[in-house]
Amino acid sequence: GSWAALARRLPAGVRPLLDRVAATAPRQRVLPIFALALVNWLTQWIVYHLAIASVEGSTPLAASFVAVLATNIGGLPKLTPGNVGVMQASFVLGLAPFGVPMERAIAAGLVCQAIQVLPILLAGVMVAGWHGLRATARESVDEATLAAEAMSEVR
Repeated sequence: GSWAALARRLPAGVRPLLDRVAATAPRQRVLPIFALALVNWLTQWIVYHLAIASVEGSTPLAASFVAVLATNIGGLPKLTPGNVGVMQASFVLGLAPFGVPMERAIAAGLVCQAIQVLPILLAGVMVAGWHGLRATARESVDEATLAAEAMSEVR
């Protein structure tokens, strides 16, 4: 019904994706999900813009939008824990065309990352407790040590 009407309006290359979405859920369930995703992106854009403005001063909305795109694309491969360094490099690449100096772009990336990471760490401490987080970190270090020892024995 309504999915078919929407599919007729889309380019042929996008129709298979819409078919998969339509097979997964009715439109009444998918639209709120898309709406929440849009709100999430808009909120991220506002946070990035305010972080950049706090470091650089007045910047165009396009600069913060490009920074959002650059960090979302740059963060896809998950190269480092928490994307530390990757996010700052993405900020530099995204803000360079707008004349933002590299050191200010890195600072904006650090501000933005702190805004995103610190509340999550606080929530983790509240849920797991400080002892639970320390025990989890200790277990992960022990597992990494065992894996390294096993790899050295293989050689």
